[in-house]
Order: sequence, then structure tokens, then C-alpha cells
Amino acid sequence: GLRSAVGELLLQAKRCRNCFALRALRVRHTAPSVSMSFLSPTWVEKAKELASAATELGKRASDIAVEAVEGLKAGQRPELVEIEGRTLVLVKQIGEGGYAFVHLARDPQSGARFAVKRMLAQEEEAARNAAAELALLKSLDHPNIVGLVASSVRPLDGGRGDEYLLALEYCAGGSVAKYLVPRVAGGRPRPLREAKLLAIFVDTCKAIAHLHSLKPPVAHRDLKAENVLEGAKGVHKLCDFGSATTAVVDCATASRKERLDAEDEISRMTTMWNRAPEMVDLHRGKRIDHRVDVWALGTLLYTLALRRHPFETQSSLQILNGGYEMPKASETPYAPSTLQLIIEMLAQDPDRRPSVFDITSKAALLLAEAGTDYGEDDEAVEGGGERGGAYGGLG
Repeated sequence: GLRSAVGELLLQAKRCRNCFALRALRVRHTAPSVSMSFLSPTWVEKAKELASAATELGKRASDIAVEAVEGLKAGQRPELVEIEGRTLVLVKQIGEGGYAFVHLARDPQSGARFAVKRMLAQEEEAARNAAAELALLKSLDHPNIVGLVASSVRPLDGGRGDEYLLALEYCAGGSVAKYLVPRVAGGRPRPLREAKLLAIFVDTCKAIAHLHSLKPPVAHRDLKAENVLEGAKGVHKLCDFGSATTAVVDCATASRKERLDAEDEISRMTTMWNRAPEMVDLHRGKRIDHRVDVWALGTLLYTLALRRHPFETQSSLQILNGGYEMPKASETPYAPSTLQLIIEMLAQDPDRRPSVFDITSKAALLLAEAGTDYGEDDEAVEGGGERGGAYGGLG
């Protein structure tokens, strides 16, 4: 499949390169006495256009081949897939988790890149979750949320279920988890400039605010650095909606069975160290709803600012006791008001947490004060997804 796609591009390039020469030869053959004066400015411009097109086509073929070789080195074979009538080349895998895989894909005609998420739905629950994620993505249209380009569902071999294929916009900068990776082995990650830190955070808040403004509100439930991507022009986008839900559990009135079912679902669909206290201990009798995302925003800002997770031991007691260390502002490169945001979002009682709309407004004002001096951290590193983790956490 890859050979066919690359071969077609090379063939098109060769045709472009030869097109003008063939026309010239025909003229010389039919009228040998004709001088080269037939090369009018119009013909010369056409030749330049053909040469440019040939160069571009050749570059596309070369890029696809190089990326495919990287995949082959990792034991991944390129594959052709068709999604809503669009043929794409899956050149290498860039993410994996649970029953989902994410591939870097290329359109062999345009050379455009996509991230294709493949979800295997071999059981009823997996099919239900995949269909729900697809339906949600189709309904979302926001500059800070990764966009769905095309999708398809095809049966697996042997009738063992279905495979969901989601072609998503590709964010070349990778996830912001790359800023948590030391640039030198054994060293510590460099702190982000405050403007860059707040730019990431405000974009993420805008995405969550959009989800919470829907009727009913949608909780993402898997908000972490790996699920915030850097797209074109430094715009940050939220991805991976496999854990999103509109479900609400009022633990004060829920039956024992309802609580047990909720605990089981939370353990399967969310990450321990990003769970809000009301998700860790349902016997507290608190309401579990979209406000869990505000807690996760607190852990995200803490992690990006201090280059460590507030609850890195993943201990339920640490979460329930609010056992995180908050340094003094003088010990960090950040303003006291930025650190105060973290404290507000990590309120144990969901009724005392601010809404994402309040947080977005406060953070936007702080960003305006911080300016746009991002420093070197503002660069969207090509292939950043590999350095900073998968294209989306996927689990």
C-alpha cells in the first residue's frame, strides 16, 4: 500500500518534470526548422510551475517514505485506509492505550498530515464508548479542541466487532508534556516562562469552558499534560474524549449499587492521580459532575508550573487530605496570583471550587499582564509528541 502511494506521487512528479520537455520535443519533431523562439514568457512560466509542482510532489513522496521507515524500524508496517472516501497512508504509530491506537497519517495526494485514532470495539461497552466519543467529537467545534476531519466504522475480520477510524487534525508540536522532560539526561525540566505557562493554561480553560457550557455539561475527566497539544501558531488544543461524560452521581442520595457502579466506572475510565476527592471517596456524599475538571485543571497548572505532579505518589489518602506542597511565590518564577489559582482549584469540597468560567477570566487577565515573552519555550517542536508522550494520553 505504501509503495503504491509513494510510487503514484513519484510518477506524478516525473510527469510534471517531463511535461514541458515532451511538448518541446513534439514541436521540434514536427517543425525541425523552428527556432527555440517558441519559448515565450508564457511557456517559461508554465515550465517553472511544472518544475515547482514536480519538486513538491517529490518532497511529499520522500516525507512519506522517511516517516514510514521510522515506523518500520519500530516494527510497524504502513497501511492504506479509507475514511469517508479519503485514502490515507498510516505511516507510523504515535500513541497507544486500552483499545485505542493513534497513527500519524498522510494524504498521498495533498501531503496533508492527520492523526488517525483507531478504536477496536469487540465488546458492547467498547462499542458504546467508541460511538459516544465519535458523536461528541462530531458535535464539537472550537479552536482549542482537536477537530474531527472524517470518520468511518468498519467490521473487523471474522465478525468480531467493529473498528472505529477517526481522522483528527494533526498537531505537530506534540503534547505539552514535552515541557516536563529534562533537556539533559539526569537534569530537571526548565521552568516555563509565566507567559507561556498561562497561554497553555488559558487555551485549555477555554476548551473545558466550552464543554461545561453545553447542555447538559460535559466533563472531560482525563485532563492532563499528555492530552493538551500544540498546534499551528502556538494554539493549544484539548484531545482524547474517551472518558468524557454527561453523567452525574449524587452520592448523598445514591443507592449502594449506584455507588458501586460509579466506583467501577471511575476506576476504568479515569487516571488515579487526576481524580478529584469526590471521585476517590464516594462516601463523602458529594455530587460528582463536571466540576471534577476544575480539580484536574489545578493539577495541570501545578504540574506545568512546578515540573512535578501534586499527587505523584498516586495515594488516595494524599488526595483526600489535600497533601500537596505549595512553595512560596518567591521560590518560583511566578506571580503569587498564579499560584493562588492552583490553591482555589484544588479545593477539597467541589462546592467551594470556582467555576471554569471564573478561572478562565482570572487566568486571561494574568496572561494579559504577563505579556507574550515566551522565550525559547514558545517553539512548536516538530515531532514533539514523541518527546512529550503519545498523541493524547489514551488512558
